[in-house]
Amino acid sequence: MRWIIQNITAMFYAFLFGDIIGYIGNQLLGLQYSNLEFGIIFALITFVTSNCVMLMADRKVK
Repeated sequence: MRWIIQNITAMFYAFLFGDIIGYIGNQLLGLQYSNLEFGIIFALITFVTSNCVMLMADRKVK
């Protein structure tokens, strides 16, 4: 259960940061901006990288 809550929390904050970074990029470059698109991309990247790091850290070195 703890693993699920950690992932949901990380994805939530990644979604928020993705929106903020997307908004700043839109204002600087004048590109099209979609809140949902940037948020989902950042949330998925966070989910994959956080779980890969956790799996690599669990391995015991002999």
